[in-house]
Amino acid sequence: MQKKRITNWLKLIATYFFGQGATQVIQLTTGFIIINFLTKEEYATFTLVLALQSMANVLVELGITRTLVPLIGKRYNDQDVVGRYFAACRFFRNATLSLGSVGLLIAFYFSAQKYDWSVGYWVVLWLTVIVALQGFTVGSIYTSVFLLRQDLKTLYKIGLISGTSRLLAICLAQLMVGLSAQLALIFGSIQALIGGYTKKLLAKGAYSHPAKGTSLAKEKKEVLSQALPRAPSVAFFAFEGQFTIFLMGIIGTTAGLGELGALGRLGMLFLIVNKTGTMLFSPHFSKREVHQVLPHALVSIGGASLFGSLVVGFIYLFPETLLILLGEGYQHLRFEIVLVVMGSALRFVDIVSFSICLSRKYIFPWFSVVDILPLIIAMVVGFSFFDLSTVRNMLYFSLVMSVIKLLTKFFILTVGIGRELRAANTV
Repeated sequence: MQKKRITNWLKLIATYFFGQGATQVIQLTTGFIIINFLTKEEYATFTLVLALQSMANVLVELGITRTLVPLIGKRYNDQDVVGRYFAACRFFRNATLSLGSVGLLIAFYFSAQKYDWSVGYWVVLWLTVIVALQGFTVGSIYTSVFLLRQDLKTLYKIGLISGTSRLLAICLAQLMVGLSAQLALIFGSIQALIGGYTKKLLAKGAYSHPAKGTSLAKEKKEVLSQALPRAPSVAFFAFEGQFTIFLMGIIGTTAGLGELGALGRLGMLFLIVNKTGTMLFSPHFSKREVHQVLPHALVSIGGASLFGSLVVGFIYLFPETLLILLGEGYQHLRFEIVLVVMGSALRFVDIVSFSICLSRKYIFPWFSVVDILPLIIAMVVGFSFFDLSTVRNMLYFSLVMSVIKLLTKFFILTVGIGRELRAANTV
């Protein structure tokens, strides 16, 4: 039995790294091709719109669909249970998406005033973000059942096909008319929409629609019980995650904004391991017994820390391995690359820790206070007393923020494991 379990895990991990690696190669290739095809001014626009899209995606999500894996848990083969939770999440996600679309309209209007975008230009940019969000909304709901069933092959097939199609479209556009920020964003939106609805189609046999008139009060209450305590934290991180981009756009230069966006692309190199939080750790810990959580958590966090340290050491010694990916105009950013990788390594450990908290429902009423208050204090101090107009100083600031995030996750995880163990011992 133990041998079979180990074999299954090895197959799952191999599928993950092959699938995620291939997907990541396509994403990175696409990202760096865009960097080289666009001018710095066009890439600055691309970076700003992606920042708005990323922020909006987090805000309309508000942690809602991430409750599906821990709430469904071991019941993932019960089509009625899965269908009711899907319906509950759709109810909340449709509402937040509608509100988010209006908020984005306002955000793009004011951005257009600053960057002198014509009405037609910024409306198209706004529509690309709305289309992408619709695709993310649909896809995020139906992904959960594939994760719980450990059917990673299907997810990666969807990602590889849609990603390759986007890459080919970008190259074709460059050859025919020349790539622009608008075209790059349009292709990304189409990819998100196709990916989301393909997941919905392929997940059809895994759930059943609740009968008309069926009460979803219980499922909605459970979703809110896990989503609401995190909502302030999620909203904060939607802004905080893009804080450096927006701040550089306000007090920095266009060149600095372009450099920061290009360096941010290097952070995508860590996505191959960052995604383990959603793809592997969260489904795994959601199905574990109480006494297994602590030893599994120590091994997981320790392994993530060791991996991150090795990568940082390698890049410190050989930064040119990443400089070559950025192309001309960015070769002076040798030390900045090391700072970016250090921040990515810290975020990886933070993601693993948070995935454990989420999967075990360590989302306490005070979660958001502990999660964001130290960061708010750090942001106020940094903005008030330090020069954040340069790329290097901005990266130092981001590094400090990453350390604070990790320490707060360790605190929440320690409290959660302690409470769960005490509750189990009293039974």
